[in-house]
Amino acid sequence: MIIETDLIDRDNLYKANKGYYDKLYQERYDNLILREELEIPQEIRSKLEEAIVLQKWVTVKSDGDYATLPHQYVVRKNWNEKIISFNFFCEIIRQYCSVEIWKGTLKNWAGRKGEYLRIGNFKYWDMGYPLEITTIINRENKIYTTHEEYKNHPQESI
Repeated sequence: MIIETDLIDRDNLYKANKGYYDKLYQERYDNLILREELEIPQEIRSKLEEAIVLQKWVTVKSDGDYATLPHQYVVRKNWNEKIISFNFFCEIIRQYCSVEIWKGTLKNWAGRKGEYLRIGNFKYWDMGYPLEITTIINRENKIYTTHEEYKNHPQESI
């Protein structure tokens, strides 16, 4: 059976199969090996850069869980697929990324491994779940320390 992934209610799919998806995520996470980023072929990197500037990056709210972790994200349903698909971007992150120990400030993430792909001044990561339920791509710029700096980042710049 073929599932049309653009029509999937990803939240309900996850909720209905939480144990299954959490197990897949944990197995994948447990098997990540620390590594340096791999070199992306220039043709693919150029397409990624073209796709990045088409997206409407949203800065996380400055209160709540992410008060100490300013960054930006784009939601799958808002992804502009003119250049490349959301899934392809996630697959490239996972294929070429570095795997690093996360050095953030959220207690529940401290010391965890993460997959990061550097493009321009940002590093990108997705949720790490199977693609059929992955709905967010995040990005962080190491020179920005405030939510306001992210909000002022030119949309067309990488």
